[in-house]
Order: sequence, then C-alpha cells, then structure tokens
Amino acid sequence: MPKGNILVVDDDEFFRSLHADIIRNGGYDVMVASSGSEAIDIVKSSDVDVVVTDLIMADINGQDVLERTKQHNALIEVILVTSHGTMDSAIRALKSGAFDYVRKPVNEDELLLSIDRCFEQRLLVKENRGLRQSLKLFKVSRTIASCLELDKLYRLTLDALLQEIPGDSGLCLFFNKERNALEIKASKHIDGRVAEKMAQIIKARCGDSSQLFQRVKALEIKELEQYDMGLLNKYTSVVVAPLKKGKTAMGFL
Repeated sequence: MPKGNILVVDDDEFFRSLHADIIRNGGYDVMVASSGSEAIDIVKSSDVDVVVTDLIMADINGQDVLERTKQHNALIEVILVTSHGTMDSAIRALKSGAFDYVRKPVNEDELLLSIDRCFEQRLLVKENRGLRQSLKLFKVSRTIASCLELDKLYRLTLDALLQEIPGDSGLCLFFNKERNALEIKASKHIDGRVAEKMAQIIKARCGDSSQLFQRVKALEIKELEQYDMGLLNKYTSVVVAPLKKGKTAMGFL
C-alpha cells in the first residue's frame, strides 16, 4: 500500500522524471506537473499530501506554488528543490511555510528522509485532533505573518477562514469612517454585484463602526427578507466574524 501521494513539479523533464522515480521507489504514489500552473490545478483537484517543487520555473515559480498551495490547504507540506539555492532564498522559503529546502542534484536518501518526516508529522497530527487544528492555524498564521502586502494579507485571511468553516464564498470588509461605508478588501467565489449587495445589507444591520457585530454570528438568508434579496437567493446562510483591534470591531469576514 502506498505511503502517501506526492506531487513532483519541475519544468525540466530530466529532473521531473528523476525525482519522481526516486520518490516512487521510496513507496509513494507520484503525480507530476511540468509547470507551476499545472501543479496548482492538481493541488485543487486531487488528493495531495506533499508537493516537491523546483524553485525556478518559467511560468509560476516554486515560491508561488508554495504560497498558493498553502492558501488552498495549509496542511499540504511543500519541499522546495533548486540548483540556485542561497541561504536567503532558503530562509525566505521556510518563513513562507515550506517544510524543507534541498539542493540539486538531490541526494536520494536526503529527499526521501525529508518526505518521510512530513508523514511522521502528519501521523502525529492525526492522532490528536485538537493538535491538528492548532497546527493548521499555526501554519495559516505563519503564511499570513510572512505577507507584507496588505491586499494579499486580506486574501490570505479570507482563504484561511473559508478553509476552517468551510464556506463556499466570502468577503473581507473594513469600515471606512470618512466614507461611512464598508469597503470590500477581498472576495472569493462571489459575484461583484452580490458582494456589493451583501456589504450594503451588513452596513444597514450594523449602523456605524461601534455597532458592528462583537462576536461571530450566523444569519439565515430568510432573516434578511426586508432587503432586496434578488441577488442572494442562491445562498442559505452567512457567518459574520468581526475583525477587532482591541475591543473595537474594524470590519468583518
């Protein structure tokens, strides 16, 4: 029985085949991707435990594969492989959530040991459900904490929440005092008109910033029947999670 599912990503056919063979001989099921874009598609559509990806690729590099993989599922481990390794790039990769960082040409034992360690960690996590949730939160937090771009931070936070609920779609909204409005900072799987409508409804329910929800609250769509619901008919409920600075709610997810 295979020990787990590994995705090997490299735009160089030689290294892609070499690494896949090494991992397959180590007792794992292996999928391959010849580009970063293909890798992300596989991560989203298949059961992947570990991604082993080259760092330097033509379309989407390994750092981007790492970040997008973690956005999709923070529990998927990522190992970066490169022939252009520097200490700075290794530190950056580990801070972004990479499990390990190895250089080409890879040592067969070193690569398999790194993958084995991934699964040893996963086994420990599975044995304690509470620890698993804490670890996922830690990994998501580490990914978010490594982000210096504010717009990207909004998206990462929204992605993390939708994984935890789980939710079909979501919004990240912040209160703009000058405009007296809730501004959409990020959205996922939701039409722009629907997003604007939901922001208007929540603003009407909340009033000014001091009246925003102070705790997580679930609302059934039928509770909002007094508003024009045409665009929201496909939804059955919404969950409102306040984003606070101290005791003050600044917005919500």
